[in-house]
Amino acid sequence: MRGNRRVSLGGREMKKSIGKSLSCAAQILAMASLSALAPNQAAASEPNETFATRTILPSGVTTFSDELSLIEVGPDLTLGAFDDFGFLFATDDNSSVLGNGTASELTIIDVDPDTAIHLAISGFGDFDFDGLDDTTGLAHTEAGDFFMYVDLYDAADSFVGTVLVESTLTAGGVVVVDVEADDFGVPTLAGHNYDAITDNTINDVDFVTFTGLPAGASYVAEITTGEIDTILASFDEFGDLVDLNDDNGESLLSKLEGIVPLNGELHFAVTGFADFDFFGFHDESGSYTLELSFVPEPATAGVLTIGALCLTHRRKRTTA
Repeated sequence: MRGNRRVSLGGREMKKSIGKSLSCAAQILAMASLSALAPNQAAASEPNETFATRTILPSGVTTFSDELSLIEVGPDLTLGAFDDFGFLFATDDNSSVLGNGTASELTIIDVDPDTAIHLAISGFGDFDFDGLDDTTGLAHTEAGDFFMYVDLYDAADSFVGTVLVESTLTAGGVVVVDVEADDFGVPTLAGHNYDAITDNTINDVDFVTFTGLPAGASYVAEITTGEIDTILASFDEFGDLVDLNDDNGESLLSKLEGIVPLNGELHFAVTGFADFDFFGFHDESGSYTLELSFVPEPATAGVLTIGALCLTHRRKRTTA
């Protein structure tokens, strides 16, 4: 009888073990199914040009698609260069390589003997930079936002640095810009030359928040598709810049790595080169895809954990 009882008990324990194994298998299959069925991709909701208006994705979405596009065309600009005595010695109307064809550019302008770079920006028709249309004598009517790159070169024509000027032109107004050696981090501008290039178009910046991510996981955020030169940045929950990347080392697309914070949220922005301030001052346009991946993948880690627990349970039952 005792022998039969031991066999009977063994049979019940065996059934329990088989039942546990089947239960674990069901959990693994269920988790794999949930992973396969979980929504993984979402498109942008507009507007999302600022951190405050960013697209907030549903929990668990790891692929985001959007498009950088032109959102504003600014004023028709004129550009002038002055010496230290206020003498206007160079002007331009529509030569800029940036903008919509009505922005201005001056190139290879010698600084010597000047001690600073003196520039003025006005609206079309005003070539003496007094705010008046030279033909009608009335205030020019151009108005809007623009920005200007001032690129400095040394005596050997080697690039030294860039100063970015962001400003707004008003009807009848003139924007005066003075750039000094300190702005480039050099002791003097003597012997240097510069290019001044304006851009009168404001392009798109896309802000997005991923939610419901595995806290503490290592992530890779990468722009995987797109025929554009991108800049990708991460931000904290207050909208302050944490990190940014221009090119991923293999293409003009961008890539960042980091750790998912405890709240399971990641905040990013995508813009075009060379908009390092994320204001939309770039000329890139086109669609792209931003993808998140994790090490290890959360779904895989969960399946492995359940599998390991099942195996441990079976081993315990086997050795009991």
